[in-house]
Amino acid sequence: MQQKIAILGGGNAGQSSAAELSLLGFECRLYQDPKFVDEMKGVFETKKIKLGRDVKGGCRAEGVATVSMVTSDMAKAVKGADVILCHLPAFAHAAVAAELADYVEDGQIIVLLPGTLGTLVFVEAFRKKGVAKDVIIAETNTNSYDARVLEPGYAYVYKINAPLQLGVFPAARTKEAIDKLQGIYNFVPVEDILEAAFHSHNPVIHTPACIMSVSRIERSKGEFYLYEEAFGPTVCRVTKMLDNERIAVAKAYGYHPLTIEQLLSGLEQPGDLFKETNGNPGLCYIKGPTSVQNRYFTEDGLNGLVPWSQLGKAAGIPTPLMDAFATIEGAVIERDMWNEGRSLKSMGIDNMSVEELRRYLRTGKCGKGA
Repeated sequence: MQQKIAILGGGNAGQSSAAELSLLGFECRLYQDPKFVDEMKGVFETKKIKLGRDVKGGCRAEGVATVSMVTSDMAKAVKGADVILCHLPAFAHAAVAAELADYVEDGQIIVLLPGTLGTLVFVEAFRKKGVAKDVIIAETNTNSYDARVLEPGYAYVYKINAPLQLGVFPAARTKEAIDKLQGIYNFVPVEDILEAAFHSHNPVIHTPACIMSVSRIERSKGEFYLYEEAFGPTVCRVTKMLDNERIAVAKAYGYHPLTIEQLLSGLEQPGDLFKETNGNPGLCYIKGPTSVQNRYFTEDGLNGLVPWSQLGKAAGIPTPLMDAFATIEGAVIERDMWNEGRSLKSMGIDNMSVEELRRYLRTGKCGKGA
């Protein structure tokens, strides 16, 4: 039976996903927030998205896709859907979760691509609304595509990210989730959502490079290519130092994290960071960021570095570079990172020991008897 997939978010990855999965034979419903409908007016009118791809690393299909539904009504998009794919910026997780809580149905699986612990934001929103439906929530370590909408109705995929690490909440239902997601993307299960979140490489690869290139970005008049211009020897060295802090925190929670080079290359024995960034065919053609209001600045620190730092403190692991970059980024974007960022309290996991947190992620239940 044809799977019905609701795709929440009509940005670069959302349009790419709706187009590719439609071309692959899935019934897709694409939801876009009413505030941004004008940005994809043609897609709403025609239900068509042209999908292009880089032949070396692009997606599994190309051509003009007809999407079964394009709507700004979330209830219509998710009604009867088997799978709900959330291609959303992290800052939208809380609001979307609160709205989605009113519409979820038994048996649905919700996947955040990527999550960066957004799963727990959804869990808390559902708990506060008293959701009793039997749903599984999961997240990946990165987005399914490195893609851009080049013009209205035309999405281009430079690289499909495969495999995608998938963390499931509760982790005890991982096999069930993987079975339900067969054929959508190449998902590989990890222990739980925290392991997937620790493998989100955007906070590491974006933050130092953006902060250390901010003058060039502001003077570029929109002509800046992060992966081709920023990653000189010094930025690579500092990025690697930040990555070592991420790895130390992840190890304190019992995981065996991959390095940033392994995550970028997909190889067990990759080259050094300079090699894996400069000339990377899946990254080098991606333009941006063009200003400090880009998601590379406004998302990765608030929703990546801040919770990693708090998890580090809870486990007794110092993260001086992580803390410094988050604080400096707050000054750059004029945000209070430590009060506005994704916190352990907002995710319902403050005051948990390492052991209590791992048990909660496995069972979905708090308390010593869980």
